[in-house]
Amino acid sequence: PYGIAKLSPKGDFLFVNKKLLDLKKTSKKEMLGQTIFDFCTQDKVDELKRLFKTLNKGLKNNLSFEHKYKDIDLKIELTKDDNNDIIACFLDVTIEKILEQQVLEDQENLKRLDDAIKGANIGVWDFFPQEGRILANETWVTQKKYKDKDFRKNSDLFCDVLNGLEKWASIVHPDDLEPTVALIEKHLNGETDIYEAEFRMMCADGKYRWIYDVGQVFLRDSKGTAIRMNGAHIDITHIKSLQKELEVKTEELKVLASLDPLTKLYNRRYFSEVSEHIFHLAQRDTVNLSVIMIDIDKFKTVNDTHGHKTGDKVIVSLSDALQELIRSSDIICRYGGEEFLILLPNTDTKGATSMSNKINNRIDEIMIDTNDKTPLKFTVSMGVSEVHLQKDQTIEEAIDRADIALYEAKNSGRNQVFIHDFLTTSKGY
Repeated sequence: PYGIAKLSPKGDFLFVNKKLLDLKKTSKKEMLGQTIFDFCTQDKVDELKRLFKTLNKGLKNNLSFEHKYKDIDLKIELTKDDNNDIIACFLDVTIEKILEQQVLEDQENLKRLDDAIKGANIGVWDFFPQEGRILANETWVTQKKYKDKDFRKNSDLFCDVLNGLEKWASIVHPDDLEPTVALIEKHLNGETDIYEAEFRMMCADGKYRWIYDVGQVFLRDSKGTAIRMNGAHIDITHIKSLQKELEVKTEELKVLASLDPLTKLYNRRYFSEVSEHIFHLAQRDTVNLSVIMIDIDKFKTVNDTHGHKTGDKVIVSLSDALQELIRSSDIICRYGGEEFLILLPNTDTKGATSMSNKINNRIDEIMIDTNDKTPLKFTVSMGVSEVHLQKDQTIEEAIDRADIALYEAKNSGRNQVFIHDFLTTSKGY
């Protein structure tokens, strides 16, 4: 999913992969004759040049940069390599930006609804705590779907609620009554500037509705005793419902942001976060932790011969097979186009090799339908590495070793597993 480029310290393109050419919608020849700054607006050019200056001075080795190129939102990760060149990873985050905008719009809509509710259907009350009296307007009653004559002494703009405080307490949800009374008493005692509470009240239809109650003491006697307190009831049931929906949607967006769209496996970004956490847990508890890196053999040939749809079938079939085999504690992700990565907690090299054997045996059973009706079989190469709990500083070191082992497996004929034992790479089978 990444566009990759190698840049000179001055920003000249030295290498670009096909994904980046697709993102930029240009040719390799045209791109290699330009700099990364040619694809930015002037304000972004200045910012990007500052980042390059920071990298070139060695002040930092990794920096991020975002900008909009035509109709695409791009996130660029810049890393300085050992040759003082800069490796740039380009990721299309347009969908992510759209989702973020949708969340912002939802939050804005929630505020509009909040403002609208405060502008209508408000029950106003006047409380005399020393007498237990509550005076209220008609909406204070009808807001809860009761008949005005059953709650108030008459139909005046403001009048006494029958049985005052006792009547109010009788329709507050039992679980909310005590904490709400405590908040009222704190305000009456002068411990808070404003009284605010959210609680449920039983309505005439037998349902509870959420009320936002806000008020303030406006009259005290010479000793500071509260004599009179005014406030308002605002029905926030819809807001509570929307908050729940927003929470659900936010969680859904988090899940979507962590998954690869094609395979529904974790994506590389999420894997990096989780794997680092698991790595530190393994170090703390001194338990084995291993990594398997998997690459589909001759995948480009599959795409060129049978088309990208068939290539997608191969990727999905492999991801399904891997999900069938892994344990609930294992973490699997789509690491690159045809690369997969498995993190195996409580597993040493022997256990990881055993898992690799199971994967190969399962792949042998897979047949992919093609456009010409000819069944297609595929193979994978794998690199295995166990985390060195005493020497490794990050999980990336074990991943790098697995990558080296995978490279050896590829160069040695493919369709096999190589194991990295910290010092050398040796053939597994």
